[in-house]
Amino acid sequence: MTARATPFLVLMLVLASCTSAPVFDRVASRTMVESTPTTSPSGQITIEVGLTSSGEPVYRVEAGGIEVIGLSRLGLETSAGSLATNLTVADAGSSSTIVDSFELPTGKTRQSETAANVRTIVFESPGDLVLEIDVWASNDAAAFRSRVVDSSDGASGGALTVEWDRSSFSMPETSNTWLLPYDRPTRFTPAYEAFFTNGLEVDNPGDADGGWGFPALFQTSPASSTAPWVLLTEAGLTADYAGSRLGPETADGEFVLSLPDQGEGDGFGERAPTASLPITTPWRVAIIGDLQTIVASNAVRHLGADPTSSPEAPPDWIAPGRVSWSWWADHDSSRNPQSMAAYVEFAAEIGWEYSLIDANWNEIPADDLQALVDLADRLGVGLFLWYNSGGPNNPVTEAPRDLMFDSDLRRAEFARIAELGIVGVKVDFFHSDKQESIARYIGILEDAAEFELLVNFHGSTIPRGWERQYPNLMTMESVRGAETYTFDPRYAANAATHNTILPFTRNVIGSMDYTPVIFSDEDSHGRLTTDGHELALSVVFESGLQHFADTPESYRSQPPSVVEFLADVPAVWDETVLLAGTPGSHVVIARRQGETWWLGAINGTSESIDVAIDLELLDQQTPLQPGDWLLMCDAVDPNAGLVEANNVGLVEANSGGLVEINMDPTQSLELSLMPYGGCVARS
Repeated sequence: MTARATPFLVLMLVLASCTSAPVFDRVASRTMVESTPTTSPSGQITIEVGLTSSGEPVYRVEAGGIEVIGLSRLGLETSAGSLATNLTVADAGSSSTIVDSFELPTGKTRQSETAANVRTIVFESPGDLVLEIDVWASNDAAAFRSRVVDSSDGASGGALTVEWDRSSFSMPETSNTWLLPYDRPTRFTPAYEAFFTNGLEVDNPGDADGGWGFPALFQTSPASSTAPWVLLTEAGLTADYAGSRLGPETADGEFVLSLPDQGEGDGFGERAPTASLPITTPWRVAIIGDLQTIVASNAVRHLGADPTSSPEAPPDWIAPGRVSWSWWADHDSSRNPQSMAAYVEFAAEIGWEYSLIDANWNEIPADDLQALVDLADRLGVGLFLWYNSGGPNNPVTEAPRDLMFDSDLRRAEFARIAELGIVGVKVDFFHSDKQESIARYIGILEDAAEFELLVNFHGSTIPRGWERQYPNLMTMESVRGAETYTFDPRYAANAATHNTILPFTRNVIGSMDYTPVIFSDEDSHGRLTTDGHELALSVVFESGLQHFADTPESYRSQPPSVVEFLADVPAVWDETVLLAGTPGSHVVIARRQGETWWLGAINGTSESIDVAIDLELLDQQTPLQPGDWLLMCDAVDPNAGLVEANNVGLVEANSGGLVEINMDPTQSLELSLMPYGGCVARS
């Protein structure tokens, strides 16, 4: 018979389910016994799992012999008993090596391959429950996940609630942090749309009474240029579990997991996940290495689905692309078929694949909507339609709503719009990481795939590798993006610095629908970023659907070289390389499609920054082709006529304030990034 909790334990679990995890004494001061190490194929990363003397499951992680996660907790508190103390090791498992490879249409690289050493360690409890810990050690990441199994005869498959995942992360006390405050529930939150902190000390990470969302970035030893960085996140979240975050309470740098707040999703659903046994948590992932390793990592995708499976190649109807988008400039435009026609026509003119009709498009008469679809079809532009995810999970009135919540209604709507000729949907306003919300995300992806519809999630949770199993998931928001210019006057002052943090944090874990490249000023509340900075975001930020936010008139008014750049810049990449940068300061990223390299560089500070770029980093996989590169940077003085740039020679500033330069790729490249400025280049 399944062991049941005592009344006292039940009371404690109820309290834990209603509040965040309590403050602990730092577990790193204890001693691990019966430890089992698992080391990556390169030998650089080791994750060690064991017990304390009181039977608490614990782990620690080293990279290159340096402890990057100190002794930290494992274990679960459940409705059927505790799996967090008085445990014994039943089986330390055996390490095996797997090689995982796949191809996806979106992401930093279309093809990805990794090798990892894996094992499963089994802990027995005083009752009938068994805790299994799966361990993963690849050359860029250490990860673990927990699984509850019932060992009693005849009881397998019974339902169980996970009240509290006690897993924690004891980060080095020397660390600096880049953390995302997690929203307390409101009409529009949580949505992972706060600003990241910028390099605060780990023992004083800032104020966040809701805790911290994933991903979380740590510079383990700022005094050492070679000390590893660590990015914490989670992957492989299923419909049987809830999303997690880091709770607000810490003990000298030990961060403890927390489940969703009960108020999320307008109070709909339960914060603690319940499912039939066995129950498996998401992977808790630590991406480890230098900043280039973190920026280029595909660990979240590798752990997004069973890495021992062999996924089929995505079907041809799943195709990334660039998207014209009207809502930024005119929130009511999607009610107007004439406005929408202008954006469809511009997408065709510039060569972008898609156009989006945003909220309240259902007010367009049926005949006019059909005419828009017919226009788009004639011009070779695919159309996306916006939907509200509610349901009882949000009170937002934007429409259409109440079609995505119920599976039967959703499937009927998908069948209708697929027949109409629509290629994809944007679903918005989820506002919850509870189990019921996670199940709705996955239900939408499954149903959309059946009707060959692409999916973009907004007002959403973070990527957790779902595109590995559902490649029709093209992108997700979960970022404070450029739309914020239109309704938050404070955004402009922070946007440039924020933009330099995102490539090292949010965009590491999956495609990011930031909606970049704004040249207009009337709707941007005093934008500080230069045109060079904005143009560079088309390369710096990766998204399977790259929604360009400005108007056709604004884009047409740019110099011909800028228009050509926007017409050609891809949304599909074969390789991604970080060339330079530090979160909060500046970033230089190069991405390759085929034999062509694209470079984006942005400055997030109010001071000029000189950056020396080693182009040999781009020559390692695909040799650079001979011939000049085109480089465009902000002019020091756009009214000066002739200006000197990067010691390449005298060139004429164009009317947009950008300097065009032809450069030889065999030369070293020295960029002078203007305050809040940027550069782009292509081979």
